[in-house]
Amino acid sequence: MPGQSGGDDGGLLRRHEPGAPGAPGALIERAALLVGGLGLVGFAAAVFELVPVSSAVRDLGLYNLVWVAAVVAISVRAARSVGAGQCLGWAALATGLTANVAANLYYSLVLAHLDTVPYPSWADAGLLVLYPLAYVTLVVVLKARVVRWHPSIWLDGLILAFGMAGLGAALLLAPVLDLTGAGFAVAVTNAAYPLGDLLLISTVLA
Repeated sequence: MPGQSGGDDGGLLRRHEPGAPGAPGALIERAALLVGGLGLVGFAAAVFELVPVSSAVRDLGLYNLVWVAAVVAISVRAARSVGAGQCLGWAALATGLTANVAANLYYSLVLAHLDTVPYPSWADAGLLVLYPLAYVTLVVVLKARVVRWHPSIWLDGLILAFGMAGLGAALLLAPVLDLTGAGFAVAVTNAAYPLGDLLLISTVLA
């Protein structure tokens, strides 16, 4: 029955049913995922020059179509998860993806046409805000779906997270931070991107 644990997960996971499969929200979510998938295929075909499209269609149209479709799908999922304790998590991710879309459009429509592109800029802020909001999504969704945490799970997660962090620090952060003549804001922004990727990957794997 919904809300009970079972199966091969040892009773650790709750079954989650955000809504009936045939409900309008579910249909919108699936349609958005389909549109996003088609947009991704089209963007890849444009990147590898399999189809003749302009750079504006590729960068402004197809690329942002994928992000907008993801925003729609995740926003619908947030609305459908109100009663399951996951609404805040999905809403946070939708907000982060929306900020990404705004950052992409701002860069393509405004910054790209300047003689000197400022760095960092508000576009970087829009891109970087996705990382903490994605962490919120992971925490909220896991908290809602996991019934109980064994100490061994925490220990395994910490070992993997610290291992990934150490590897990433050696391979990614050291070259990024080794900047000569770069200002503090540039160094922090350069470090924020790989650090955000590293922490997010570590969190997912843990």
